[in-house]
Formats: sequence, C-alpha cells, structure tokens
Amino acid sequence: MTTQYKYEIKKAKEQKLKEFVEDADERMIWMVKKYIDSSSTPHYIPTINNMTSNEGKTEEFRATFFPPPPPMALDDINSVTYPPPVPCDTQVTELQIERTINRLSPKKGPGPDAITNLVLKKTYEMAHRHLHALIQASITLGYFPAPFKNTTTVIL
Repeated sequence: MTTQYKYEIKKAKEQKLKEFVEDADERMIWMVKKYIDSSSTPHYIPTINNMTSNEGKTEEFRATFFPPPPPMALDDINSVTYPPPVPCDTQVTELQIERTINRLSPKKGPGPDAITNLVLKKTYEMAHRHLHALIQASITLGYFPAPFKNTTTVIL
C-alpha cells in the first residue's frame, strides 16, 4: 500500500467516526463510549519464548497448560487391600439430563465435536431420548469413548 492510500483511509475513518459521534442520540452515545473505551488488540499471537510459527506457539501453550503428569509411585500397589465396592444407583433420569443441559452456559465455546451448548439447549426436545440412551449405556458399561475425554481450550 502506498503512503497516500493509507493516509486517505485513515482520514476517511476519522471523518466517519466524527459524523457518527455528531449524529449519536441518547441511545447511540453508549455505543460511542464503548468504541472509545475499547483498546485495539493485535490480530496475531505475539512471539512466545522465541517461537514465531503458529505450531511453535501451540506447543508452548500446550506445554504450559497441560504439563506432563509427575511419575507415579507404584511401589505401594501390592500391599493395598481394597474394600468391597459400594453399591450405587447408576440409573440416570431424563430429568437429570434436562436439568444439566438447562444449567449449561450458551456462551461457552464448543468442544472438539463443534456442538455448542446453545444447540444442545435448542434441540433437547428432539434429542433427549438419544442423549439418555447414550449416557445411560456409557455409565452402565463403564465405558467412556475417547471423544468424551477430549476438550477444546480457548486461550483469550
């Protein structure tokens, strides 16, 4: 881009903002305040520990947020005696599922399956039997598929 082009764009933006502020009514003035108070943020992730590529930055975030677990001490396993399992009711009701979904925040980011909480809330009436069968089977069998254990971490 040429310097003149950048200058003209900057001038046009300033003029448009000036017109917007001058024409603002009592409702729009709050939007003006929001624009003035907000600071611009970079559109990129700055260099992290001398990493400049997205892959390198991703690895730095992964190492920071998900460090490897400490080594396990397995020397006491053979001497342990476990008590008998405690019986418990493992039946999940549709009401429990409905209450849990109703408590979900619709503004949370989706997980690896890209299904948002808002979608779960809006489609619950159609999908509740399928959700119940899936959850109940998982608990009854004691099997939790790998996708159930994956999450997406959003870094702001």
